[in-house]
Amino acid sequence: MSSIADVLVDHGHDVVVFQPQIIESLREKKVIRNAKVKIVNYEADENGKEFYRTRPKSTVTKYWTTNQAATPSAADQFAVTMSKDLEHMCLQMFRDKSLHEQLKSENFDVIIAEPFDPCGLYLGDFLQIPSTIVAMASSRIDPVQWAVGQPSGLNFIPGPGSRYGPKSTIWDRVNNIWMFMMRTRMFRTVYWNLLDTLRADTGLQIKHIDAIVADSAYLFFNSNPYLDFPFPSLTKCVPIGGFSMNLTRWKSEKLPEYLEKVLETRQKTVYISFGSVIRSADMPEDYKNGLIETFKSLPEVSFVWKYEEDDEEFKKRLPENVYLGKWLPQPALLADNRVNLFVTHGGLGSIMEVAYSGKPSIVVPLFFDQPMNGEMLARHGGAEVYSKFDLLDSVKITEVLKRILYSSEYQVNAERLSELLRKQPIDPIERLVKHAEFASEFKKLPELDPYSRHLSFAQAELTNDSYYDYLDVLGSTNVSLYEGMPFDEELCGAEECLINKTWTSDEKCAYIKCNPDSCEGGGYLQWSQYVKCQYNIGVRVVLIILGIIYLIILFIIMSSIADDFFCPAISGIVKHLRMSESIAGVTFLAFGNGAPDVFSSISSVLTSPTPKADLALGDLFGTSIFVTTVVLAIIILTKSFRVAIIPTLRDLIFYMITLAFIVFCFIKFDKIEVWMPATFLGIYGVYVGTVILLSILRTRRKKKRNPKKQRKEEEEEEEGENSSRPSSSASTSSIYGAMRLKEERISLSALFHFMIGYSQFIRNLNTANRRKQKIEENNENGGYVNRGFTAELEAPDSVEMSDEESGDEGREEEFVYAHGTVYTSHDQASIAATELETVEVKTWKSWDWVWDLLKHLKSWPSCEEFREMNVLVKIVAIVKIVPMFFMKMTIPSNEMSWCKPLFILQSFTSIQFALFSIQIISNVPFKGSPGLWLYGLAFSVILALIGMYFLPLHKDQKYYKEAYSYLGFLMSIAWIYATSNEIVGVVTMIGVVTGLSMELLGLTIMAWSNCIGDIVADIAVVKQGFPKMAMAAAIGGPLFNLLIGFGLPFTIAAAQGKEIELQINPVYRLLMLFLAISLVTTFVALFIERFTVRWPHAVALIFIFATFLIFICLAEFHVLEWK
Repeated sequence: MSSIADVLVDHGHDVVVFQPQIIESLREKKVIRNAKVKIVNYEADENGKEFYRTRPKSTVTKYWTTNQAATPSAADQFAVTMSKDLEHMCLQMFRDKSLHEQLKSENFDVIIAEPFDPCGLYLGDFLQIPSTIVAMASSRIDPVQWAVGQPSGLNFIPGPGSRYGPKSTIWDRVNNIWMFMMRTRMFRTVYWNLLDTLRADTGLQIKHIDAIVADSAYLFFNSNPYLDFPFPSLTKCVPIGGFSMNLTRWKSEKLPEYLEKVLETRQKTVYISFGSVIRSADMPEDYKNGLIETFKSLPEVSFVWKYEEDDEEFKKRLPENVYLGKWLPQPALLADNRVNLFVTHGGLGSIMEVAYSGKPSIVVPLFFDQPMNGEMLARHGGAEVYSKFDLLDSVKITEVLKRILYSSEYQVNAERLSELLRKQPIDPIERLVKHAEFASEFKKLPELDPYSRHLSFAQAELTNDSYYDYLDVLGSTNVSLYEGMPFDEELCGAEECLINKTWTSDEKCAYIKCNPDSCEGGGYLQWSQYVKCQYNIGVRVVLIILGIIYLIILFIIMSSIADDFFCPAISGIVKHLRMSESIAGVTFLAFGNGAPDVFSSISSVLTSPTPKADLALGDLFGTSIFVTTVVLAIIILTKSFRVAIIPTLRDLIFYMITLAFIVFCFIKFDKIEVWMPATFLGIYGVYVGTVILLSILRTRRKKKRNPKKQRKEEEEEEEGENSSRPSSSASTSSIYGAMRLKEERISLSALFHFMIGYSQFIRNLNTANRRKQKIEENNENGGYVNRGFTAELEAPDSVEMSDEESGDEGREEEFVYAHGTVYTSHDQASIAATELETVEVKTWKSWDWVWDLLKHLKSWPSCEEFREMNVLVKIVAIVKIVPMFFMKMTIPSNEMSWCKPLFILQSFTSIQFALFSIQIISNVPFKGSPGLWLYGLAFSVILALIGMYFLPLHKDQKYYKEAYSYLGFLMSIAWIYATSNEIVGVVTMIGVVTGLSMELLGLTIMAWSNCIGDIVADIAVVKQGFPKMAMAAAIGGPLFNLLIGFGLPFTIAAAQGKEIELQINPVYRLLMLFLAISLVTTFVALFIERFTVRWPHAVALIFIFATFLIFICLAEFHVLEWK
């Protein structure tokens, strides 16, 4: 600031320098050269003087041996210390009315203030000085540059510790991001802490520094375009680096006599200075020893070292070619031709001086921006960056010193840089003066305000949005007290939730409140509003953590609904309609398997006027690529096997046709028309028809090939079914132990996956095996035959089958799903599902009906089952207790025995919950009418009275299982729909908070969560000896999800007239590209492997997915751009 004052006064302007006196050691130091500059020294009061005398000494000494400056704790520690140092004087300045009058009397045209200490900017805005220039002593302060809309420079400028140019790696890019976050976190914490204190103490409507900087005329930063890294910049950002550099004056300065003697002693002289903040005297002893050994190894070179203490003992250890000085005239030394090399810490002032003087240098960065400054200088070829941790290595230091001292290349490059800076077309002094004069004349300059400043980070630069919003979560703690920007109709009708980085917390909260369709997920809980409208940092972090926990619970609930209610209901419907397995496998059963994905897609698209198509497509594509690579690879690695040729090729071909059509739509159209998703439904219809046709042809071929054997098997099967009919007193299996696989219990998703792909389960069980199994199980179970998967079930590979080589799927048989078990008859499933101890209810007076009701509503495992579970399964079981209780209270289950009290209870709860789930419970059908909940209640009363007087209490109702199948199906959909809405709400909040795109969240959180159960289940299926089932699941399941999950909701949305854009952004490109690669890889590999999959195939799929993840992250963070 003193140099700016000198230059402006030299050019005929009146300048007042306001100097708060904080640091005693600088009080008498003359920093202003021109006597015409008016200086206002502002003394701290007695409390302030006592505070500054007694405040803790600096702890920067630690930066000799640590990189702690790059950690969040160090950033916070620095911010807290700095805030405390600034706080007292700033409060005094705002409380001092006489100071305000004194400064107002000067009638300033412009205030030029340093943002490192934001108090000057706060005070200048409060005094209403017409024009503001923000002048940075450093080359960049990220939060300040962001406030005016300046690009981050992450793609152009290496962060501290990163390399530049061809040497830069992906880890350097990651470090750039991390250091950007730490710098931003540190300064934003300082700004908020100081602003909070000022607002609380004064009650004044003080603007945040972001608003002040954004409204400034110019941003001066200490950078020179011919020295700094090339990077995009705004007209508003003026580089003035080098304006105080005067090589002519430096050369004219006379050196002290002792330095003249030193420079004449030897032919080579090295000047060493590590700056004034971190002292050489505090250097670790092993570092000092390394330097001393280096000095001894170069006796022909003189070393002039800035050393802050008169330590006689230390001086005795030094060789005669070393000269120490507490203070040294650095500019004059660098301008002297007898100095051949400068060893510096890399402070920006030192870097600028050595660059102008044309001296080779070694930069040993210690902390903050010094590593970046070193790289900036080294890229010109006249300097090298040397790690401070290698100062103890005297051999290495000596090699570097010799290379630079005795090589003309470094000197030539350094001199060229000096000449560039001295002869640059526009002198930095002229640039500074002209812009200051222009700001003084025109005051505000809205013409220079970039439109990018008014965009959210997701629009302007998605990468930096996530960083900044991350820091906003951690650092923004208070509501703004000044009136923010008004929210007009356009902002309140936003199609995307795009939050401007310059808005205050109040404005961000207001934006979210007026954009619930785009900023919320459509559920009852408004997570984005809860988090963004909370100004206490602790509460905000707690809310985010609670949201994530809630999301995990929702995924567990979704799985439970599907496993325990939705799929059993579908199985009952299939039985009642007497559908063939061919039709059921690709319709109802596939729908049961894909329910979470399909309903997540429906929720994302249909729950609000602004469809979240990106979230839905990200979920569907993410699930597809994850299952077709990782899940399929795990299946193959678990066991090598021969695939079912016809169904596998069929599914792959339909999958690739579907993907090709999606690519066509994205390339040719910019929005979804109703015929596009309708075509997907048409493809699904053709797919179902193909499945049925192939099934008919296979059946006919089998009958023609061996009719006698077919009839014999059917007779034996019928005989077996009759002989194994269980009695009513047979023991039943538990909901947690039906498969007796303990923690590897198979979930609904995988069990229905194999139906989609026509598994080869039945044909691998020949008549002898069935009879043997019946006998063993009859002996064990007292006549009850469990035809589910058991540990003793013989693997299919051990059975010789006549159709093995043909790749046929084998004879179809009736499969039934019940509580995690696959049965080969509906009768067995009905008996096995009756897990409850029978309570004989005869009359209402006996109160046995209460115990019967409680047993039907029981939602926790037995003590024995709980002991057998591992820790993770126990946690899941505990989490499920409360949701399962309410699910049993509202969802009729065809697996339970008849319970009249439960029917009456569900008459009320089911209807009310159905209205609640689709969010119409309080809707009024016409003016003056009560809410729908009252109509539902009236209908419930009628239904309950009918049940009370006409349905039996003590015996099963004849058709209740069939009726409960349909009712359970509808209520399961209501639960899944409501749960999906809440999931989308939490995921949307995560996107709003982090700035991550909906596509990335969909293909990670949404997709992977839906696949976790599939992985566990498919592994269990493979270990039981049925890998073809899992293979069919991994291909057919995602195909169904994509066809229906895209076709159904988007057809409805398009028919409703909603506009859904098709933006083929890099994320979608990568999703479709890698999904195509995975499908083609599997298709080709099957022929190469002759339809017997092996581990190289799995390794290739895992490699594809790993590559996909890398590319998707690079695209999301704009490290890679799609050309």
